[in-house]
Amino acid sequence: MQVIHPDDFAVVIQSFNHAVQTQQPWRCTCRIVRSEQDGVRVNIWAIAQANVVEDQIVYSAYLQDVSELQQAQISCEKPLSDRQHNVEIIADAVPVGLYRNDADGNCVYINQETCKILDITFEK
Repeated sequence: MQVIHPDDFAVVIQSFNHAVQTQQPWRCTCRIVRSEQDGVRVNIWAIAQANVVEDQIVYSAYLQDVSELQQAQISCEKPLSDRQHNVEIIADAVPVGLYRNDADGNCVYINQETCKILDITFEK
């Protein structure tokens, strides 16, 4: 029986082989199939350990079910997006120049007052 979801199998094998070749700990996120369910999303961490007696390498692994965590993240995205939109509406109404950059320094928001002060236009 194949435990790894068929849609994830090739990526899991590729990442595992890379970890073996580079002799690095292995980490991946994939779906596993259990009973009648389509798949449960898990994080897998594994580390190689030499078995000197049998002259082989074995892996000790840790699995964590992250299905509920992922569902919680998905359910939070819309309210956060709505809240961000509401903040931008308020920011457009104040007579103060405001802008927001992302982590890379790119401007992701600039309010109307800032555009007026700088005599520029900003398209979202």
